[in-house]
Amino acid sequence: MAVYRPEQAQLTYAAEAAFAADAELAEGKPMDSSGFTAALYLAHNAGSLELSIDGGTSGQAPTVGDFFQIGATTGTYSASVVPHEIRRVEWSDTTAANTYTIGLDRPTGFYHADNTVITEVQGINVGTDYGKSKMLVNLPGVYEAVDAPDMASGLEPQYFLSTTNRRSFQSVLKQQQVFDSSLTMTPLDGKPFRWAVGKVTTSAEDMSGSSYTTNTAAVKKGDIIIPVAAVETLASSIASSESTAGHYVTFVDIGTAAHNADAETAVAAMGTNPESRRVTYARANSNQAGAGYVWLDQPLQFDHANASRIYTHGVTTAVKTFRHVISETDVLDTMSWHIHMLDTAEAGKTAAANDIVTADSDFDRRYTGGKVGSMTISAEESGLVQVSWDTVNFRGMHHNNRRHNNLSESTGGPYKDASVLATMPFFALMQDIKMADVVYPDTEPYYFSDGQLKFFGETFAQIRSFSISINNNTEPRYYVQRSFGRFRGPNEIREQRREYTMTATVVLPDSADQFGAGGIVTATNLFRELLLEGDYGSLSTANTQVKGFTASLRFDRGVNDYIIIDIPQSQATTGRGKPLFANAGSPGTNHGNTVETDVGLFIRSAAHNLTADAPLQVELDTFFKNMVIYIKDNEPSYI
Repeated sequence: MAVYRPEQAQLTYAAEAAFAADAELAEGKPMDSSGFTAALYLAHNAGSLELSIDGGTSGQAPTVGDFFQIGATTGTYSASVVPHEIRRVEWSDTTAANTYTIGLDRPTGFYHADNTVITEVQGINVGTDYGKSKMLVNLPGVYEAVDAPDMASGLEPQYFLSTTNRRSFQSVLKQQQVFDSSLTMTPLDGKPFRWAVGKVTTSAEDMSGSSYTTNTAAVKKGDIIIPVAAVETLASSIASSESTAGHYVTFVDIGTAAHNADAETAVAAMGTNPESRRVTYARANSNQAGAGYVWLDQPLQFDHANASRIYTHGVTTAVKTFRHVISETDVLDTMSWHIHMLDTAEAGKTAAANDIVTADSDFDRRYTGGKVGSMTISAEESGLVQVSWDTVNFRGMHHNNRRHNNLSESTGGPYKDASVLATMPFFALMQDIKMADVVYPDTEPYYFSDGQLKFFGETFAQIRSFSISINNNTEPRYYVQRSFGRFRGPNEIREQRREYTMTATVVLPDSADQFGAGGIVTATNLFRELLLEGDYGSLSTANTQVKGFTASLRFDRGVNDYIIIDIPQSQATTGRGKPLFANAGSPGTNHGNTVETDVGLFIRSAAHNLTADAPLQVELDTFFKNMVIYIKDNEPSYI
């Protein structure tokens, strides 16, 4: 007997290049000579749900339920240099002779150029050759339970006038499908913090102004295989034109980058969107140097123009320090989740000689288009930092359950004419994510080590515990559209007004401390902030000097290993400038310059109650406009 147990399950996740576009490279087993082939008509961006194809096999047409590989692979898989993925056909229209428009089961995860090869496949190849093709290998943190965002079906009974229903419903109406979840975790790195805030930019501390190469073509958000001018710069020990001894690398947006002596390596001297990655594989076009391709451990977050510089920081077996800055964006990125379960027999997948899966006792589910609508960051003094994704809305899900006993492959079901015998809706050919594939952090959790409330740089209260809530008020939107199989999930998930709040228990400082030249007692400054309501102007300048105060929270794990949350975002100049790593821990530099931008926290309530606690504690309830998160650690690939 074998059963599924939660102890034999894992949740991993990865970023998406576009809404609901789960990213993984996948090579399929082509059909025999009867299989359909074609090519893309014009280029298609990541996130494409419909493809225009031409040059189709004469006398054949795409069939609903068939699986297509988009992008060609070579006989030696490691020599494949274009993005390649597998999607299912949900509908097909003939637009001209051998020319079609097809609808997919989910959006494409990569950019595909004009004339990209389309090949019908009968299964997905598995095995160790495809280890570097798997992107859904990141653990969000330490979690005790997972609320799986399995489909909640909006089935509604319909009651009609009838003499035979006996007051029961006549039929059932299928309405919206909902895929929602939440997850509470102890983070082991700073990656979970960014999903409700915006983007993360990264670079190494040991930037060198001379050790770099360039990409030889523009690269897109989501790309994994990158064409470069000199592979030997980004990898070592190249033999027979290839190497698995990759380097840490940073992509920058400008022609020159600062040396490590510059304090602003992380952002200011690196262009708008620097990002770092590990090179997992490198292949020269010929010999052991020169032009070629590198494979990255995670997809790129940003577009980078042709000839952008790619700086190297040495081999990935060495320990390096990286700086990350999480800052606001209007549109949030989305993520994919993958839940993998073994049964107690651990039989797993059975594959034929050609690596095509013939039997599978694993239970795999994949959820795409996840957007963190609300998030909470909390901690108590000397306690572990906790992150909760309170609301995560997904577009849909896919799984590895092929068939149902009551759906005949030949006479019924939505995919009865397909070449692959798989009648279940939402079935997908996808990579398995095994334990050996998962990136398990070997770091400790973060401890809440320091929290301060400041006004113009002067500390007037210490934070004992806090809870920061970020609410994007996301709304799944359902529009009238052409049917994609049995999918009735949201067409998009839109952010509304963003709301930041912080509640905290604070301790008033020593009453002997004085604030400013006037000798004002610091211990009662929080009470004065409550009465002023953040407005430091005169009656004649009401609301023109609304500034609020600032807060800084620090979580330490070791030397050069910490997270700092600054409220509000430190500004280089008046207005919303780029956050500067040199200002980490000094929130609100130049804050309050204008009412519309650099304002800090505002108090809703701060009752100075008399309790058994000494010194005096205050339960503080605040709201604020923005925040920035600075992280220093040894992890390059923040997604």
